[in-house]
Amino acid sequence: MTKRVKLLITGFEPFRHHKINTSWQAANHIGQLFDDVVAVELPVEYVAAHDKLIESLEKYKPDSCLCMGLAEGTEFRLEKMARKPKELSQFAGEEKHFSTWPLEAMGEVLTGLKSNWRYSEDCGQYVCESTLWTLLQYKFEKENLEHATFLHVPSVSDEYSIQRINDNVQAIVKQYLKI
Repeated sequence: MTKRVKLLITGFEPFRHHKINTSWQAANHIGQLFDDVVAVELPVEYVAAHDKLIESLEKYKPDSCLCMGLAEGTEFRLEKMARKPKELSQFAGEEKHFSTWPLEAMGEVLTGLKSNWRYSEDCGQYVCESTLWTLLQYKFEKENLEHATFLHVPSVSDEYSIQRINDNVQAIVKQYLKI
């Protein structure tokens, strides 16, 4: 019997000067904690990330998907929308999509942990934005995901250790899973 996947959670491989990508560290941590969560590492390349995300959504058929990426700074960014990037112009789809995750609840979790966060309507016009667009376009076409969004996690700093970032993401996932 195939296990039911409630949540697909993604993070990116290391890139540029980041030898550790906190988004993958957190996703991998979460994937090991919960039986009904699958973690997938995405490449930092537009089409390759698009293809791997679609392949993972088709393979695992999750109820929801939380994609994550690394953002410079010391705050979590709850991404509200994605614009279609020119790098994915070969794929059909809407020019803009909006996240379908209960972002208010996510913000409440982060506030309760005394973590810095903000809503964002600019996912960065890089692979993070193309990944969110891919996710939301998939949801729009297939109508089989309950929730879908993108969370930018901070880089490691004096304020945010890998453990603190993992704890924040774990709390978000526990709230979503209602644990």
